Amino acid sequence: MTDTMNEMLLDEFISELIAEVQTTYQITLSKTNIIDLESSTASKFSRHLIVHFPRQQLFESAVECGVFVKQLVGRLAEEVATSVLKEKCPILAQYLFLYTKEQSLVVGEDGDKDRDKACFVDTGVFTRNRIFRLMGSMKYGKD
Repeated sequence: MTDTMNEMLLDEFISELIAEVQTTYQITLSKTNIIDLESSTASKFSRHLIVHFPRQQLFESAVECGVFVKQLVGRLAEEVATSVLKEKCPILAQYLFLYTKEQSLVVGEDGDKDRDKACFVDTGVFTRNRIFRLMGSMKYGKD
């Protein structure tokens, strides 16, 4: 994907995130409430969103935040399946689920080649044992 497409994807995702917060918690957000941290490389797309609620509300835990994110991704997946998302967010609908380089082709019983897709939103990071890194820090062994 091009940088322009990445920005369009994030823009549509953030719009849906804002809508989900409004629907679920009746909290009105704008894009100014969201900090977008980019840590992409030439070979990996990586963005981290920090959402500041207007009255300093917080999720009780990372796990509770993960429940919300999984709810959002679930709604988006349903809207992809029913073509609802394609009408309002065509880039997000196209790229919500992607093939990853690590996934190899699987040949089914009928001889068809098939690959699993993964959501571009990593829902696995919302666990109680994840380590928070500060700006400028990196994973051990990474340059």
